Amino acid sequence: MTPLPTLGGNNAAATGVNNRGDVVGAAENSVQDPSCAGRQKLDFYAVIWQRNGTTATLPPIDGDTVSQAAAVNNSGQVVGASGPCGPPFNNLYGTAHAVLWQTGSAIDLGRLGGKTGNAALAINDRGQVVGFADLPGDNTFHAFLWQRGSMADLGTLPGDVLSVALGINNKGQVVGQSCDAKGNCRAFIWQNGSMTDLNLLRDPHSPYYLTYGGYINDRGWVVGAANDAKTGGSPAFLALPSGQGNLRTASVSQAK
Repeated sequence: MTPLPTLGGNNAAATGVNNRGDVVGAAENSVQDPSCAGRQKLDFYAVIWQRNGTTATLPPIDGDTVSQAAAVNNSGQVVGASGPCGPPFNNLYGTAHAVLWQTGSAIDLGRLGGKTGNAALAINDRGQVVGFADLPGDNTFHAFLWQRGSMADLGTLPGDVLSVALGINNKGQVVGQSCDAKGNCRAFIWQNGSMTDLNLLRDPHSPYYLTYGGYINDRGWVVGAANDAKTGGSPAFLALPSGQGNLRTASVSQAK
């Protein structure tokens, strides 16, 4: 284990790594910020800890005070968010802007109508970005896909009120979570312009109810969390495509 330096503060958090060994996350600096809430006292910036030992700061969007990175692709493009200081310093859900950093410059990915609650969570090697963004009124948020300079609302599963996209592979398949107004959530896959409940693709006799899809690789393997109807537990799951190409049916097993 190698310790990763801060920017002069006390704490840091690593959230992503690429195949080159570049690590991204957020690190506190030494600026005492009276606008920070709760136990957070210092400002923090998104950083990329590079394999050559250097640490590069990724600045917030103009007007914001803090930034934080969530993921990095194999070209070194980084995604995350920026906004006002708030607790905890690696929390992405109170941020104002979803951000893409290219060659050290921060690019605002846009909004779906809300003013807060915007964050980019994953990026593939094609530069496609997913995350979540508030709708007008800032009462709920939807998963988004950003590509070629435009942010698209991926919507929710039928009957739900909010969603978040957590992973995207190099084929453009997206996984995440969609929830109803009572907080009942289910995993989804978005492909070919349509969002599908992952539970509809699994064996109907499986005891696992899939609550969120956290990551999908280029082979279509999906990992996430589930509820076990037999034990009441919350195991991790691995879902494997049963056919070729798009995920049409899934063989689901509990991760050991």
